[in-house]
Amino acid sequence: MSDPKRHHYVPKMLLKRFVDNNGNLWVYRKDSSDQKVFPAKPDNVFLETDLYTQFDQTGTKDTSVEKQFSTLEGQADLVIEKIITQARSGRQPSLTLGEKKTWDEFLYCQWIRVPQMYNDTIADESFLNAVRDAENSLGPMSDETRADIFQKKEILKKSAWVRAAGMPFTDDSDVLEILEKKGLCIAVIRNPKKSFIIGSLPVRKVTPPGHTDLSDPHVEALLPISHDVIVTPAYEQGLEKIIEMNDGNYIRELNKQALAQSDAIAGRARALIESLDCAR
Repeated sequence: MSDPKRHHYVPKMLLKRFVDNNGNLWVYRKDSSDQKVFPAKPDNVFLETDLYTQFDQTGTKDTSVEKQFSTLEGQADLVIEKIITQARSGRQPSLTLGEKKTWDEFLYCQWIRVPQMYNDTIADESFLNAVRDAENSLGPMSDETRADIFQKKEILKKSAWVRAAGMPFTDDSDVLEILEKKGLCIAVIRNPKKSFIIGSLPVRKVTPPGHTDLSDPHVEALLPISHDVIVTPAYEQGLEKIIEMNDGNYIRELNKQALAQSDAIAGRARALIESLDCAR
């Protein structure tokens, strides 16, 4: 079986929870030449070819990170469905320790795996760290080897970023430790005329003035998991709270934040996406 080439950075299993009655998402891209909102199936948006494929100096492909993401998405799909079903009924999901761990890993990976998190500063740092790690493991490189590696820098930078995005599967993470110590706040929209959108940068970090650290109880990392449910780490370990979100102005503000930080947005209502574009 060939390796998949179309890599979704926002998983299809998440996108399908934002579709309309015809199974379509209404999509807006900031870089679109005609600036129009258009319908699309979850299969065909928020993806790039070979996004998580790594290449070594010889051009050999490694798709292990994409396969790890796929496995995590399958596990997270079950946890997300549990959260949504319980929240819509007004009940706490009562996640097990294993389910909470899966949720924390999914939230963290969804935060760092999107293309907007790839930039030259982060990529350069990841690349140089990878070179140092190689020399620490194998010994100093010859001038010829080092020159060859730096000649292929752009390819290897992307591979280093992909490896960093996959770190939750292999290394300890300060962020995951923080998430483990937090519970969940789950907000549900009851008004059928209101809904959340999903962005190409789907996790929305909310930092009030003077508060930036995720361990700070004032800082939120909001991830909409369906058109009517949004989740953030909150409170203390083991605590889950369900709240109803009935303030239409606040829902709209969250959607406007998603548009502001994302290169593309999608949702179940064309009118909503068009109104957000006009409000920019």
